[in-house]
Amino acid sequence: MERLEYPRILHHVAAGDSDALFRLAARRIKERIGYQLFTILAPDRSGTNLQRIYTTDMAGYPLGPADQIRKSPWFQQLFENKQPIIAANGEEIAAWLPDFDGFVGTDLGSLVNYPVVVSDETLGVINLMDSPESYGIETGRVLEQEVMLIAIAIATMLGPNGRR
Repeated sequence: MERLEYPRILHHVAAGDSDALFRLAARRIKERIGYQLFTILAPDRSGTNLQRIYTTDMAGYPLGPADQIRKSPWFQQLFENKQPIIAANGEEIAAWLPDFDGFVGTDLGSLVNYPVVVSDETLGVINLMDSPESYGIETGRVLEQEVMLIAIAIATMLGPNGRR
């Protein structure tokens, strides 16, 4: 019987190598959309905090605790409505994140938060940041095509019991 060759991505899944899958997603998104910062956030076991589980800027946005989950329009949009937030400038960002006071010392000014939804559950959030006016509706259409790869990476990181 001939042995089937699996796509390389499945070898990473089988080996539990979520980082390789996140790096692949980062490269694909960089080529198709562009960003200055790409992170992935996921709820912790308690469901009270978001953890940064992947980052392209370890110094500025390190892995680990990121934000407390609390009732807000931002949380409702991503976790209850399961819809993205695409903000092209600081004013639009502040409409979703009232505590936003700009990205001091950077030229960041566009934000995309895109929920990673599987079986009607938000497993995590794709976070992209770039210079003002970098993102629009078409950004969401492109990210929609990357959600499953990131969902596989999150599931690979969480393991078979679904928790870190």
